[in-house]
Amino acid sequence: MLVKNPTFIQDVAHKLSIPYALAHLHLKVLEEAGLIEGVYVVEERPRPHLRKVYRVRDFRLVIDRQLLERLAESLG
Repeated sequence: MLVKNPTFIQDVAHKLSIPYALAHLHLKVLEEAGLIEGVYVVEERPRPHLRKVYRVRDFRLVIDRQLLERLAESLG
């Protein structure tokens, strides 16, 4: 969804049929991981207020043997 268009939390929650708080949690985790970024924009209607719009950041994911070994070790 975020790959196609920058999206507000409310829209993510609505499209996925999940509570706002759960959508916020997932977006926060993705933002902290550096996969998406959120930018505040001013909405004028119905009254002036800030909203945070999220979009996918450019990133590169590299999976190599060392990463797989570290993941396997972390699982015990």
